[in-house]
Amino acid sequence: RAYQVCGGDGVYVFPGSNAHSYYCGIDGQTILATTDDFKHTINVTPQNNQTGAGFLSPWAVDRTNPDHLIAAAGNVDETTYGMSSNTYDPTYEELLSSTWKTVFTLPKPPNGPWDSSAVYTQGKVSYVAFCSLCRPSLATGSASKPTTVISRIATNVKPHCKAAVASSKCWHMAASKGLSHQQISEIAVDPNDPKTIYVGLRQLIVMGASNKATGNAKVMVSHDGGNNFHDLSGDLPRADVHRLVLRAGRLYAATDVGVFTAPVGSKHWMRFGTGLAEVTFRSMSLSLNGRHLVLGAYGRGVWDYTFKH
Repeated sequence: RAYQVCGGDGVYVFPGSNAHSYYCGIDGQTILATTDDFKHTINVTPQNNQTGAGFLSPWAVDRTNPDHLIAAAGNVDETTYGMSSNTYDPTYEELLSSTWKTVFTLPKPPNGPWDSSAVYTQGKVSYVAFCSLCRPSLATGSASKPTTVISRIATNVKPHCKAAVASSKCWHMAASKGLSHQQISEIAVDPNDPKTIYVGLRQLIVMGASNKATGNAKVMVSHDGGNNFHDLSGDLPRADVHRLVLRAGRLYAATDVGVFTAPVGSKHWMRFGTGLAEVTFRSMSLSLNGRHLVLGAYGRGVWDYTFKH
């Protein structure tokens, strides 16, 4: 049986507390939830907080706590009340109260309004990727000037500061030195060292741009909480990276030309598994138990890989 519960432009899906409970979202950072497989719909959107949410402005659910959500666009918002985050009037049209809190407000943008392109939260550790501009366009003329794309990392991981969930404490814009002029598509964090993060990068423009202008990196790492980044792309094809997963000492990158993997710290990449189509994979996620890697291929269906260990 197939379900379409979040419209034609459904973007993000995250598990809830059980098999019948989950979150899904549509464009513009509208966050919906259910406890009964969408016989009933719960609106969890951070309506009073979100600033300038775009078509793909991201949000995420903490893998260790289904009541902890983070959302980012022109700022960063968090809640720890899950599907009970918003209270509406009996008609379910008027928002009466919300537990969403703005934990970080951005400085003045360099090249147009800030938007977010990726978020990560687990426990007290949170990272958000921002860009200004996020995506060059022909209409504004920025497609011919890819250097106008400026990416930055905001985080609550800060030396000598004890972060807390859904708190503004420790939040800051990291120096983000070394990042190329591309959009950050994904953030993966080392579970044993919250200062170490890996990011995937993409141009995300139809006509493409010269790597000489945007920068050649597609996967980068920072060991100091997003202040300095180093290239790990190595022999990875120079195609957009849409998703990045870190599991048991290996990175997995979903790209425009297939899925690749490399040991952490290595620059030698190889195609992942056998039988996967060499097409665009824009969706990839690890199951909560870490045993399954689920991948969405552009026009080629959904794929599942089961790890033996």
